[in-house]
Amino acid sequence: MKTGMTYLFVPFYMTDTELNLQGWEEIEWKTRYFLNYVTNSLYHNSTVYRLREKTRKDWNLSPMNQILKHHRSTENLEEIDFFFTLEEINLISFKTHVGLLVFQLMDQNPNTDLEQAAAFCYEQKKIQKFKGQFLQQPASPDPISLYSLSEYLLIQTGIITETEENILFNKHLYHCFFFTYAYCEGTPDTNWKKELFALKHGYHENFAYIEDSDQTIQNEVFHPMDYIYWSMSSEGIACISYDLNQETTQNFLDGSFFKNLKEQYMPLIVFLLHQKYALYYYLIQFGSGGIEEEDTLRLEQYGEAIADFKARYEFQVISETMQYQNLYDMLRHSFQLDQLFQDLEDKINQVSVCLERRQDKIQKEADQRTNKALNGIAFLAVFSALIDGIAWIDYVMTGIRPGGMHIIKDYGIWFSIFLILIWIFLSKDVFFGWLRNKKQTRLENKKRKNPGK
Repeated sequence: MKTGMTYLFVPFYMTDTELNLQGWEEIEWKTRYFLNYVTNSLYHNSTVYRLREKTRKDWNLSPMNQILKHHRSTENLEEIDFFFTLEEINLISFKTHVGLLVFQLMDQNPNTDLEQAAAFCYEQKKIQKFKGQFLQQPASPDPISLYSLSEYLLIQTGIITETEENILFNKHLYHCFFFTYAYCEGTPDTNWKKELFALKHGYHENFAYIEDSDQTIQNEVFHPMDYIYWSMSSEGIACISYDLNQETTQNFLDGSFFKNLKEQYMPLIVFLLHQKYALYYYLIQFGSGGIEEEDTLRLEQYGEAIADFKARYEFQVISETMQYQNLYDMLRHSFQLDQLFQDLEDKINQVSVCLERRQDKIQKEADQRTNKALNGIAFLAVFSALIDGIAWIDYVMTGIRPGGMHIIKDYGIWFSIFLILIWIFLSKDVFFGWLRNKKQTRLENKKRKNPGK
């Protein structure tokens, strides 16, 4: 293997606290092959920082040109020494508060083969499980691991506190994502599928190889040129190139292609990884509790946040250059972004239905209480009117001649009948509404008892 490069992506979630970015320098995305609206989305909704070389020295982190050693020694696996340099450390933050800590590692052993490169990815992707595996600095007596380094950087920037044990926002997501590139001499051999399979999953030699089906190869293997192979899984992305023993191919792979890996393909991968982890975060937060009274407001907030997220970050077309658009489509499929979006929308719809039913039930109960109160008020009003009418008749009778008493009594009777008609008119809606509610309740109870009918 002529060149080996691995990016490790550690996801995290930021709070609203102001970050301490002393020692970091802001750098710009370079995305000349992306469409303008995608580039604008990256520029306006994310920020990329690089840890300064001086800061690395001050914090006793190895300089870029210092070779690190990672020694693997376990009972069932061959002992291997990995030699590499920690080229660059980046911190990428998005307006969703989801971010990525990115380590760029360059292999410095020309004798490393693809099987060993896959084994290295296996140990480094499990950032918490293998946090005791040290990256030994020859010039320093104090060894460090990628886990402790990640934790240290996130504490120094104020993203997490020293009391937080888990640097990932999902405690079940115990490994980081990786992207590995291998530049090999010659032409692909007959084992290229097996090697690509191990690299994209980060599997060591003890994992059994399961040959990809034609459909899997079609969905997860991208072959834009005779000498370049891409493949992806839920764990990582692998790219293998071969120089074909041709000078023109070597010049292309050493020059523009290697440059584009850093400047074009990396932002594309970061753009999709952010969508993946942001959707994970929304699903985790949305399912963290039951449905409470205040969930109506929370549901509206989530709806607004997700609509804003889609407007800022979700694009089907990102480039008119074939290899970037095709890789983007395959990564979206591999990350199952459409399914994640659907899961989130289904959750929102389910909670919306539950809340609507709850609100309907509350409103129905309130209407019933109101109707009962109005019915009682109407009855009391008629009763009061009858008493007032009789009192008025008695009052009038005392001040008129005896011959006119039958006229007054007739007026009193008609007045009482008039008030009773008004009461009936006011009460009929209440009465029929009560009948409708009772009938509807009876039907709902019947459906619950016989759900299949």
